[in-house]
Amino acid sequence: MISISPQVQSSYFILLREMASSRLKDYSRRVSRAATLDGASVINDSGYTDTDRTLDIRVRITAAQESIISYLMETYSLLTVVTDEGYYTCAPKTWRFPPVAGPDDPNAILTLLIAS
Repeated sequence: MISISPQVQSSYFILLREMASSRLKDYSRRVSRAATLDGASVINDSGYTDTDRTLDIRVRITAAQESIISYLMETYSLLTVVTDEGYYTCAPKTWRFPPVAGPDDPNAILTLLIAS
């Protein structure tokens, strides 16, 4: 389960049951590689931080939930998101309501950037 709410109105929130196709546990480090003149390379590793993560939430929702999600994503620049991993402040990036082709397809896809 995932809870999404605005930071300013803690009583206004939505609970969603994410689908298995959601990508909530994608991790990466801040690493860059630069070629050197001798044909080798230099690796710069600045470590790991949650703020490099993107939550890709895929869900099946009702029409009422669609209106709540649209309201939250359109109105607030930062949202509080609670997953089984932790409590995050996220910036909404995209939300889509694709057509459903089969029973395992999501009818809503939310992309949230972890800010802290």
